[in-house]
Amino acid sequence: MFGIGGGIMNNTFMTLYGRPIHQAVATSAGGIVIRFRDGAPQLVVGRRSRSREGVTWTLPKGTPNPRETIEETALREVVEETGLAVRIVRRFDSIHYSFTQGGQRIHKTVHYFLMQPTGGDLD
Repeated sequence: MFGIGGGIMNNTFMTLYGRPIHQAVATSAGGIVIRFRDGAPQLVVGRRSRSREGVTWTLPKGTPNPRETIEETALREVVEETGLAVRIVRRFDSIHYSFTQGGQRIHKTVHYFLMQPTGGDLD
């Protein structure tokens, strides 16, 4: 939904069980980073602590800054979350899903890119 910029954009109201529910649109971008160690492929994931779910493993992604393309967002987020410098190999199809948070129905699009490390270190 966003070509440049991002975050959450308020939309319209809908009714669910007789109550109005505010809707919003959100976007994020990130990377599926594959590195090779001794010829074996390894998927790079991040460990996050979440109060309700405990520890989860996630792909690096985040919200675009103003005037930032989704490619720039994906590259920045991977560097911030993994410490690896990466290059984009190719784009994957976008993922679309909805969830409710804080009384809002959020319709989210996530853009992922296959990436290859070009520098940095996880260790």
